[in-house]
Amino acid sequence: MSIPSPCIDVCRMDAQSGLCEGCLRTVDEIAGWAAAPDAQKLLILAAIAQRRASLLPPLQNPPSAPLCQRGERGDLNGGES
Repeated sequence: MSIPSPCIDVCRMDAQSGLCEGCLRTVDEIAGWAAAPDAQKLLILAAIAQRRASLLPPLQNPPSAPLCQRGERGDLNGGES
């Protein structure tokens, strides 16, 4: 099995957290990704999921409908002037 890198080409390290702002990996996780066995990669992906969950507050009342209703022309008022 080949596990793709979680890199999204937003490669900036956050000095406070020590995590990449794009993929939420540490420098060691990034540097070792190519040589890591699949089992280690899966552990890193699980850690990323936990980090992402801890950084994003849960939705209290998720919307049931799209937040933006666009008219046929792509405008926000449904095509009315």
